[in-house]
Amino acid sequence: MRARLTSIAKWFDGLRYSQKYLLVGLLFALPAVVAVGLLASDSSIRIDRYGYQEKFGTQYLRATRQLMDDVQQHQQLVHDQLIVGTTARAERLAQLQAKIDQDFVDLDQVDQKYGGAFKSTGSVRALQRQWLELKQNWQNLNFDTNLQLHAQIVTDVRTLIALVGDASYLILDPDLDSYYMMDVVLLRLPEAQDLLAQTLMLGRGVVERQTITPDEKAQLLIRSGQIKSNLAAMKTSLQVALDNNPAQNLKPLITTPAQANIDASEQFLTALEERVVNSAAVSMTSAEFVAAGQQALSQSYRLYDAASPALEAVIQNRINQLLLQQIWSIIFATVTLLIASVISTALMRSISRPLNELTRATQQLAAGDLTARVNVSGVSEAAKVSAAFNEMAGRLQSTQQSLTTSTEQLRASSEVGRAAAAILDQDQLLREVVDLIARRFGFYYVAVFMVDSAGQSAVLREASGQAGQALKERGHFLDVNDQSMVGAAITQRRAHIALDTGAKAVRFANPLLPDTRSEIALPLTIGNRVLGALDVQSTQAAAFDESYAAILQSMANQIAVALNNAEQFKQIERQSQLQANLAQLSRSLYSATSTEELYQALVTAVSGIVPHDYLSLSLVQSEGAHLREYQLHADAEHLITEGPVRLTRNTLSGQALASRQAAISWDFDSSASPLEDLTQLQHQGFRAAMSLPLLIGERALGTLNFANRDRTAYLVPNTPVLDQVASQVAIALENLQLVQAQQHSLRDLESLTRQLTGQAWANQLQQSPGQVRYKQYARSGVKVDLPTTLPEVELAVETRQPVAWTQTGDDQAQTPYQASLAAPIMLRGEVLGALQVGEVSQPRQWSDDDIAFMQAVADQVALALDNARLLEQTERRAQREQFIAEVSRKMLAASNLQSIIQIAGDELGHALQVGRTEVTVGQTELEPADQSQLQPETSARS
Repeated sequence: MRARLTSIAKWFDGLRYSQKYLLVGLLFALPAVVAVGLLASDSSIRIDRYGYQEKFGTQYLRATRQLMDDVQQHQQLVHDQLIVGTTARAERLAQLQAKIDQDFVDLDQVDQKYGGAFKSTGSVRALQRQWLELKQNWQNLNFDTNLQLHAQIVTDVRTLIALVGDASYLILDPDLDSYYMMDVVLLRLPEAQDLLAQTLMLGRGVVERQTITPDEKAQLLIRSGQIKSNLAAMKTSLQVALDNNPAQNLKPLITTPAQANIDASEQFLTALEERVVNSAAVSMTSAEFVAAGQQALSQSYRLYDAASPALEAVIQNRINQLLLQQIWSIIFATVTLLIASVISTALMRSISRPLNELTRATQQLAAGDLTARVNVSGVSEAAKVSAAFNEMAGRLQSTQQSLTTSTEQLRASSEVGRAAAAILDQDQLLREVVDLIARRFGFYYVAVFMVDSAGQSAVLREASGQAGQALKERGHFLDVNDQSMVGAAITQRRAHIALDTGAKAVRFANPLLPDTRSEIALPLTIGNRVLGALDVQSTQAAAFDESYAAILQSMANQIAVALNNAEQFKQIERQSQLQANLAQLSRSLYSATSTEELYQALVTAVSGIVPHDYLSLSLVQSEGAHLREYQLHADAEHLITEGPVRLTRNTLSGQALASRQAAISWDFDSSASPLEDLTQLQHQGFRAAMSLPLLIGERALGTLNFANRDRTAYLVPNTPVLDQVASQVAIALENLQLVQAQQHSLRDLESLTRQLTGQAWANQLQQSPGQVRYKQYARSGVKVDLPTTLPEVELAVETRQPVAWTQTGDDQAQTPYQASLAAPIMLRGEVLGALQVGEVSQPRQWSDDDIAFMQAVADQVALALDNARLLEQTERRAQREQFIAEVSRKMLAASNLQSIIQIAGDELGHALQVGRTEVTVGQTELEPADQSQLQPETSARS
């Protein structure tokens, strides 16, 4: 073998210079030609993928724009037709359906050209089938089903857009200007059009009714937030595209339609928030709302119509640049080969073996095998080149891995950010985030812990996998201290990494996660507040480096902000509902007119304000020494159950009255409570209780008592709300007691007034026994002989109501009238008589106005009669006083006793109209010793 190599070397030494040059040149040119070929091939691939394929994808997507627009218009027309069907709308629907059919024809033509490459034909056929089914059956479907079918078609169109975006490499565009223009065309604009259509459909029903429900308000707020988020992302993408567009051909194409789209969308959102969602009353008409929404949607489609050709122009510019680069690369490579060929005559000697090795490795590297390496031996120039190649391949492999990892991390972070911005429910948010992190990064276990209200424990809120589900079901939590990774991250407010869990002292070893080799715990912070921690575990040792920690901490911060937003949103909802419940409680209590109504209002309204499983009212008795308890039931047959009477000094209610503030007892222990009412509640299974004093100034009416089976129900009481509830209940009780006392007094006064009125008129009738109590009046020429009593008059007096009567053929009434109307004459609840009119000649139907007029006249007669009675009494009293004054004057003028007696007898006889008057004047009986003082009797008779 050695002899053969020696002979070859001698043969090579024996070659002429030209032959050596040719041989060395050929050997040197071979790897360069291969490299240039691979470079040209790679350049062709890039031109095809990131040039023509993206261009064809843009053309394909343009066909879906009109389809989505027409389907959304069809959805609104179907909505209008189902609510108010007209011939004009039916004709418009027929025209629009024909237009959508043409849209599918256009889409099918584009799909025939590019569908094979994009694998989109099946999706197009499915869309066509869905459209045919909807077009044929929409008139037989209800509104909700129609809405779902339209929404499904729009969703499938967006899915088709995403499919074409992936297949045409638009989603992997390498340049910033075309990548962010692709983001606008492929993602942002279809999403914005879908959100605008949903908001327009949802808000249209609100403005048509001019009322908005809390659920509609929440949905419109969510849609508004999503549209704002979409607009912000679109602005960012457009700005990045414009800032990184070296050809400067985007700005004149998209600036004007982009600004018009943003202005129209912001105007629509402003009108929606100020005049519909946040307004005290909906102040926007349906026409205004639809016009604003359609303007925003129209501008969005106009922006799409401008952005899609702009994207195609950018891609075409890239194709031209890549072709030019390919040509120059070939020229440069050719020139380089020529120069290398000249230089190789002096430099290359006996380099076939390392050159072949380097060529092999280069081919493997160009084919995509980044693990290819050259065996390096010696210290020659070829060995140095080989070493440099190996270093380059290693760095290239590391760079590719780093880029792949960073891309995945950024995508995952972006998805987490979108989920955090779009979801306001904490549980759903945590499920989405945990699933995204575990799925996109391939982690063994991902969990989110939240600090409890006491700040002592970190409670597991969401975790991935079966182990996470099992831990959630058992209520897994960790103490907030340095004894666990999660606790340490929360207390120290910084990330904790365990590259080898066996060597990390503070790691919490969980038997459900036996394969964990490394772990990272990151705090969820918002400002100076720590909400919890994100815990991530991997089956690989040292899986978390600084880049991973930075990405995960960024996601943790996004999660914390989203959790805080969700919590604030939930607090706002709770506060709004609480204020509504307080207002309802106030209205219900103040509208109650009886004890039963007040208790019913209390049971119904307080359930939404204070959580409870038991509700009772204790009222003060025996001058504050005792309390009578009344249990209130929401769904029982009887609203009130009367409870025992207890001493105030031995009850939780008594403590509330004594302290004049809420008395709370929570987490009952197993031993008997020293308080009577708590002992009873404890036996019934309750673990927390609260009593609110019902106070009116310094006076205590009683307490309002709550009990709950949850030991933490009243751990952090909302004192202002509780004071407001207690104050409203106390005022309502006091008002009801005052009303009842006032009503009782009014009834007594009314009864006394009736009694006095009756006695006064009885005396009046007794004093005038000879007066006629029955009067008849007739118009000129009309004469009627009336019986002593009329049945309609008796009925009016008996029922105290007006009586209208009309003669019929079957009537045998004891009345001479063909029609009669009687009304009682009533004064202060007493019937004085009746007022009656009659029609002699013909029957008559009495109207409500006739009856009301008759009763009004009767009421005026009652007042006039009473006034006449009072006037007569006044006149009689005046005459009597005048008579007494005259008699007194005459007697004062008399000079002796006999004259005085004579005047008294004469005046009394004249006034009383009697035939004899006797006046006797004498002395009273005296003691026997005083008999001598007796004077003779003086007498006068007339």
